[in-house]
Amino acid sequence: MADLKKIVMLIVVLINIIILNFIYNLEKNKCECGDKYKKDFIKYYTLLTIFIGIIFISGGLKVISHPMLKLLSTIYSVLGLVNIYLLFRLTQNLVIKKCTCSDTPDRVFVYYYSMIVMSVYVVLITILLFKSLFRKEIAQFKSFS
Repeated sequence: MADLKKIVMLIVVLINIIILNFIYNLEKNKCECGDKYKKDFIKYYTLLTIFIGIIFISGGLKVISHPMLKLLSTIYSVLGLVNIYLLFRLTQNLVIKKCTCSDTPDRVFVYYYSMIVMSVYVVLITILLFKSLFRKEIAQFKSFS
């Protein structure tokens, strides 16, 4: 199971390297089509994710139940939602504006990646809301079975 977690984390690191490369190329080519604050946020969040991923893969990061780490993990997760939203909006705007300085395979990958992840988040949040709103009804339904 530990090997599977490391493989998943390696995939996360690789995806974030592609995202970082995409943002780096936008900056290198002085592509002004996207908002600078979006590119900056995505770049720094992606660097943090790569750093955490490499530490995790190398075995330097273990699950610790310290309250401060739980708080940092929660903040990181919320920022992850912000990151994927900004990534989606950035790539969507580049596509809509037909921005030639961003017309690369990386943009296509990042655009569809962010669209898929956003869709998964929307579905998960909808399921969680549905379960929390109808918790009593679901429990009653289970008791009839």
